[in-house]
Amino acid sequence: MKRLLILILLFSIGSSVNAQDPDPDLFQTWYVYYFEDDAFMVEVSQINPPISPHITITENLDFLGEGACNSFNGTYSSPYPGGLEAIQFNETGNDCGFQNHNIFESHYFGLIGTGSDYEITQDGGGHILELSTPLMVYAEFRSYPLSSSDFNLDVIKIYPNPSTSEIFIESKRDPITKTELFNLLGERVQSLSDNTDSIDISDLASGIYLLRIFTAQGSTVKKIIKQ
Repeated sequence: MKRLLILILLFSIGSSVNAQDPDPDLFQTWYVYYFEDDAFMVEVSQINPPISPHITITENLDFLGEGACNSFNGTYSSPYPGGLEAIQFNETGNDCGFQNHNIFESHYFGLIGTGSDYEITQDGGGHILELSTPLMVYAEFRSYPLSSSDFNLDVIKIYPNPSTSEIFIESKRDPITKTELFNLLGERVQSLSDNTDSIDISDLASGIYLLRIFTAQGSTVKKIIKQ
């Protein structure tokens, strides 16, 4: 009986450790700065034409983002503290038209679409996210866009937010070419390639959505709230 109680106690302790929630700083948009595996190494700022690969991770571990030219989404689980495992991954699968872009995506999606250990630290500009695997795959992300390129989508404004019916999108520099709206399950609920200065959300259920906005310089993700 005593041995049984000890086993139950050990099982309960192990279960409580595995059930720990991920670091709350994980839930934001991350921009890729550096990637390396056994066959490939690149600083994203050195890729031409310029790209802005990023990933947004939500509190329920759904994710979506952009590679060089393709969009992706999926769902992670957290099987242990500091670990991510992709239980679903989808990407649009288009040819980017540039060999270096296609090569980058094949390696980058290989990491995002499987899983890794993660560690979050801080620097003067925000947070740093490091993903790594036992197979010597490593990627560094930061919580702010590349400062070494002209790519800067902070000039894009959305309003009103929250809204009950319509949200307006204003770009102070580059014209908006497309918008895509996702729910927190990573499902695309709307896509527009014209009349992109506003989106009609009147038919959507109340809640939080992620709006991906595309320009010639790249794309960014904004959180919107439907009241």
